[in-house]
Amino acid sequence: MVSKADAKRRRRARAIARATAAKAVQAGASAPAAVMAPAAARARRRSPAIAERDDGMDFLLSRGRITGRQADAGRIYAMLWRTAQISGSAALRSCLDDTPRGSGAGAIPTTDLAAAEWIAEARMRLVDAQVALGHHVGMVATVDLICGRGLRPRQITTVQRESEEIETTLRVALDLLERHFRSHPGRLTANARLRF
Repeated sequence: MVSKADAKRRRRARAIARATAAKAVQAGASAPAAVMAPAAARARRRSPAIAERDDGMDFLLSRGRITGRQADAGRIYAMLWRTAQISGSAALRSCLDDTPRGSGAGAIPTTDLAAAEWIAEARMRLVDAQVALGHHVGMVATVDLICGRGLRPRQITTVQRESEEIETTLRVALDLLERHFRSHPGRLTANARLRF
């Protein structure tokens, strides 16, 4: 069932499209070309199936709600958060590593000791990042949910106003994290090959 507001928006969009086509025809363009221009713009947009697979950071970045630098800071935080959640080294081994014997820059540690050091460093850097946020409960929770778990603001809450407040809190937190990661680069940041 279509709501009244959606129906009104569709009628208004159709009226604008007709008016645009009429102006283009008067200016000398053919009618199909005038009508196809809005359709081509719609076709360039991403399909809903692809958009549904985006995590929270990619979703907000694709909509222009956060900047590229904020997204990079969020990705570093996500990498730290996800690495800090690992218990033991068995979860770090993978058969998908295509480098010879898993060697190379940024390779996942292969020994238990190296894996333990990697996880400990991630936990230390995660605590440092949370200190940079001032241990603000709202900011830490927002960054954990959106960057760490990959949720979208509307998956956290269905209330529009609260979703907008979450996005605002996230933008402030990502600005603080960007400054922190820029002034405190670490081994994990260099391996991530991000802009910091």
